[in-house]
Amino acid sequence: CSGDSADNSLSAAPEADNVHLAEGLRLVEIDLEREMFRTLHAHNCGRFGAKLIFTRDDPDHGFGMIDYMTCTGCLSHWVYKTYHEGKSEVVAGGRKYSRRDAPTMNMAVVEAFTDTGIWPTALYKAFAKCGCNEPALKCCKQMEWKDRSAVLKTGSECIAANRKEAVAASVEQIEFDDHDGHHSASVLTIAQDGTGPKRFYLCRCTGTGHMQVALCKETGQIIAIRCDQTSCVNCSRAWGKAVSEAKEKGVEISPGSVCVEHDGMCYATSVNSPSVAEEYAAEEIGKDLLTTPDGKVRSDDTAIFIGKGVSDGDSEGVKRASKAQENIIGESATAWQSFFQDWSHVKKNIGKVLFEAAKQLGYGGKRVGLTAQRIKAIEHDIEDCVRRYKGRALDPANVSESEKEGHVEVFMQELAAIIPHHCGDHEHCTLDMCKVMRLQRDNPDLTDDELEALYDASARFKGKILSVDDEGVSELTSFITSRITRKNADAVGAMESTGKIESSNAQSVSLTSGKRLNMTQTNAYIIVWNRVVGHQRMGPEFELVQMELLGVGNTPLRKKKLRELANRLSFDRKRKQTPLYSEKKKLSRIERLASEAERTKGKSSHRYRKDKDKSGGGAALSGKPRQIHCGACGQAGHRRTRCKSFPYSKNQKGEKLSGTGTSKKRKRSGGKPKKKIISIADVTQYEAAVYRMIENAK
Repeated sequence: CSGDSADNSLSAAPEADNVHLAEGLRLVEIDLEREMFRTLHAHNCGRFGAKLIFTRDDPDHGFGMIDYMTCTGCLSHWVYKTYHEGKSEVVAGGRKYSRRDAPTMNMAVVEAFTDTGIWPTALYKAFAKCGCNEPALKCCKQMEWKDRSAVLKTGSECIAANRKEAVAASVEQIEFDDHDGHHSASVLTIAQDGTGPKRFYLCRCTGTGHMQVALCKETGQIIAIRCDQTSCVNCSRAWGKAVSEAKEKGVEISPGSVCVEHDGMCYATSVNSPSVAEEYAAEEIGKDLLTTPDGKVRSDDTAIFIGKGVSDGDSEGVKRASKAQENIIGESATAWQSFFQDWSHVKKNIGKVLFEAAKQLGYGGKRVGLTAQRIKAIEHDIEDCVRRYKGRALDPANVSESEKEGHVEVFMQELAAIIPHHCGDHEHCTLDMCKVMRLQRDNPDLTDDELEALYDASARFKGKILSVDDEGVSELTSFITSRITRKNADAVGAMESTGKIESSNAQSVSLTSGKRLNMTQTNAYIIVWNRVVGHQRMGPEFELVQMELLGVGNTPLRKKKLRELANRLSFDRKRKQTPLYSEKKKLSRIERLASEAERTKGKSSHRYRKDKDKSGGGAALSGKPRQIHCGACGQAGHRRTRCKSFPYSKNQKGEKLSGTGTSKKRKRSGGKPKKKIISIADVTQYEAAVYRMIENAK
């Protein structure tokens, strides 16, 4: 705030030394703020009848504002500005320098919204609806482009640093020669996977964008990302403009007659759709890890060779990347290359087979116990067996052939004993996999009933076993042992995981408000993944670097609010790890399933399966026949047509229960059905039947 006289300046008021003023941003109501200025200046001026008049305001500064004030008593003029000005180190796309100083609070707000996945259009709508002063939509988009430039700069630096750390973590080097001389590259285990801004369902890859991610297993960091996109906003605008001009001139439009050349960047980086882009993108990543964009081999401290390739098995991307590197190095690279499938996907595929078995053999896992929770437990048991085998036979360097053969035998025994273990048969279980065996070893004096009670108190599913007969046990076991055999035991044990890429994909979803909308036609999706790389490598420092590049200061109020946010998130994480939270979540899920089953009962249910077995469902697996119930009295053991409490009769007018005296079909002539007079004997019989129904319900 500045005035003509230093004595009359509001900024000249003394400040108390013991008062801590928080520096940051705050929303205020304009009329209350102006009333405060009037009160303060009336006390400072002291002239009778003096008024502070707001001559005009200048709201064209985004979230900031400038007020011009004049006092009628002392004739002082005041200018009140609510923002600081500054320049950023980065500029918007297509520009070489910043034109002028701009309010830093505008950039701070736009950067915060963009980092949380809210785009400028949504920001503009939100502040417009709440009646807050805001920048124009064009200015918001320009500031968002500045933020994108800063993210690209920081993200590329993080990827370069990740590659150097990956090379430093390597223990093997491959050497080769080409026309430029002698070279060496670090041999590493690289996992690759593809994703897209539009979710893929049932192997249906749609949309216009695809992202390929490469991760180093030695360091757990992303070392390469590549985005293939078939759409471009500038191409779309040029196409629309050319079509409009052609229509005005009366020219016939055909696919090759309209020119779509345009100025600026073209965001269509590929002609490959997401359904086939993964193989081509993986091949380009393989070249990029070994060579520079101009085709020269990278220096020894940055060149990376894919020794072990890990993929989810749904494409040949990793093999194509290795083939691209083999074409650069030569045939000697073949001896270094090996390929492994992602263990998480192998485990998921086994779970899918068990789900299909639950449908085909039992129709409704609750009847045989093969529920989703049970299948997940079986998957975890298989994973534990694989980890134990890897720790015994593959990790140690001095394991002999005879010892390894024994470990393979134990591994296959444990896999074959998983399904019987869930069915309560622990004859072939080992101590490492079975809690019952360990309890028997530690408590030899306990009886079978005491041992069973001790096991049920701490076992999964509260000791409930899987109800499957011998034929079902052998069939379910074959699903596991046919996929993990003696021949591929070492390959299964050496499998790696692409789980870190999946978690990075989830982080990219969180940075787009969980929707991944508006990711096409520009470089928005590559920006999101650069932001993911920056957050993973730098943590909270990534945002500070961004703010420094954008000319935004880290205020004390922001630090305080971030500490409060971190404490809240930490509290939520600890709360979700407590047994009480797990129990509440479990009970709420059970209640939701029960209410859903209650809602879907009756003729209006849409859950009927056309392929459902009408002969009795899972009777062959469970060994228990289906029990019938009476529709009249509710008792088990007989149907409504044989009920003694409510004798059943049938006539031409419809089905009638003689005990209740009501018919199920009305006459065509309309009106209510005639009431039947019930005798004393019928009343007594009816009351007895009702009493039995109430007792059965209890």
